[in-house]
Amino acid sequence: MQNRKMSHFYNTVFLPWDKLRKSEGYRMRPKDQLIEIPGVGKKIEAYFQQVGISKVTDLKGRDPQELYERLCHMERFHFDPCLLYVFRCAVYYAENQEYDPELLKWWNWKDRKKRGITND
Repeated sequence: MQNRKMSHFYNTVFLPWDKLRKSEGYRMRPKDQLIEIPGVGKKIEAYFQQVGISKVTDLKGRDPQELYERLCHMERFHFDPCLLYVFRCAVYYAENQEYDPELLKWWNWKDRKKRGITND
């Protein structure tokens, strides 16, 4: 019985690409989806959409502080500053092709000006 399960595993993993794409339940994500940004899940993706950001390229040239403040104003709620750090990280991700791995961690965007990190 165990060999049968392993055999099924290998048949599933090593399907040719064209068959894998068409297989039931498999969906490709466009690279421009917000959820592809490190630290961005469905909830934060929804926050971005509330302020008019629907894809990664929409973040290029945007001010994370302004996006954060607009969301707080729209919701009439002061969000945790960690959300601002995620916004900063997301703009960094959108504006660059090569990344410093440490800057893809949202918590490293706290007090960015004190540490000499800017994307302005």
